[in-house]
Amino acid sequence: MKIINATPNYQYIYENGKVVKKDLVKEKGIVTSFLHPKNLFSITKKFDIHLSEEEIFLEMEKHIYSYPGIDINKEYKSAFLKIERENSIIIEALLIDVKELQRALENVLKTYKYIEFISPSFLSWSEYYNVSKTEPKNDIFIYFSKDEAFLAGYSKGKYLFHKSLNKLATLCKLLDKSEEEVIEILDQKGLDIGKYEDESEFYIIDKFFNEFFLKVFNIINFSSNEYHVPGFERIVFYSPFEIRGVFQQYENYWHLNGIEFKKSALNTEYDHLEYLTTIFNAKNYNDENINLTVFSKPPFFLTTKAGKFFLFFIFVSVLTVGYGLYKYYTFLHQQDEVKALQKKFLLLKKRYDNEIKAVKTYKKENSMLLKKIKNVKNKINEISVKTDILYKKAKEPLFYNILAKISKSMKRHSLKAKEISKNQNKVTVMIVSNYDNTKEVTSFMNDLINEGFKNVKSYFIFNKKNTYISKVSFEYE
Repeated sequence: MKIINATPNYQYIYENGKVVKKDLVKEKGIVTSFLHPKNLFSITKKFDIHLSEEEIFLEMEKHIYSYPGIDINKEYKSAFLKIERENSIIIEALLIDVKELQRALENVLKTYKYIEFISPSFLSWSEYYNVSKTEPKNDIFIYFSKDEAFLAGYSKGKYLFHKSLNKLATLCKLLDKSEEEVIEILDQKGLDIGKYEDESEFYIIDKFFNEFFLKVFNIINFSSNEYHVPGFERIVFYSPFEIRGVFQQYENYWHLNGIEFKKSALNTEYDHLEYLTTIFNAKNYNDENINLTVFSKPPFFLTTKAGKFFLFFIFVSVLTVGYGLYKYYTFLHQQDEVKALQKKFLLLKKRYDNEIKAVKTYKKENSMLLKKIKNVKNKINEISVKTDILYKKAKEPLFYNILAKISKSMKRHSLKAKEISKNQNKVTVMIVSNYDNTKEVTSFMNDLINEGFKNVKSYFIFNKKNTYISKVSFEYE
């Protein structure tokens, strides 16, 4: 069976275990496609493992319609992912406005009238292990392309979560260059300062990737606790274009944090994620739980519920007419049955009138709720207008060197970082010690002083059950 994975500009054909990329020209087969995170609303909520499935999805539905950005007047297509952890169940709802879905796949729909299956692209990393013959671990997959950037977390081959990252468009704005120009710079110069005549250009790119991987670091720390993962062991990074020096620059930093940092190991000339998505769709196109399509081919009418009901209706109608004739000639004078039917009709009509009244009441309440939502949105907009974030551009020491020194010192003193944050030239580290004293924290602070950092200070947070948590801050020039 030929499986077609269509994108707006080209398509992949999966047949007999092989994937081939072709122009977007109509072919016979099962048509599928995919969506990246940028097209989707992703809404998650954690539930107690003892709740019933009915209770979970009832609460999830309430949570979705109270979520900022969801317009209850729009039509959405949704899919639900169920992630089971140690003592909880996490439900992730994926939603897309049907009109936005039509716009995203407009070019595909010009070629193919029907699309039978549309998958979320980040689920396709599950095929990475089979294709690359890699043993599953607690893994982070990072995808950084021309128009998309996200990471996906997996535990032993099973999907946990995904998060959006800073996109190439952000770097283009910082450099005031086109996407093609920035991609060429990343390919030829990348993170190699020796390749730049204008070092200010390098510092902008370097700062972008420092912040990019700092966000990855913080997501990993948060998600380890949220999803009960002992620790992520490997980061698989893939970009369809070359980023010179990215692995040399960050491999040692992630190694100091106990994480392997490596390239995607697929042996294909195609975009690795699109290649995996083609295989994933070929295996899962019948799974309606993750299907985001609204463009399926309608089944033959008489095989549908409506068609079966129509046949049943004809059958019942024939029986009813025959029975009616029989009753007409046999019980011509039995008016009591007619009166009973009239009474039943009036009762049903009364019920119908009551239901119409209830619908009108609901519409009125719904209108009031929409006004409240509008007021809340207006307040949010007022707050957003007042918020202005200023970024100060300056040449700073390579931040990943500072992170590497911090990680090395913490590892020496058996400390763990719960969170690292940076404000201009001030760095704050939330430290966890598994010993009931401050000796390790003090030694860590002495290392910072010896490294030449200024204004090294610590603040006690709490000490409970042999866990000592402290906040240490320092400044650099």
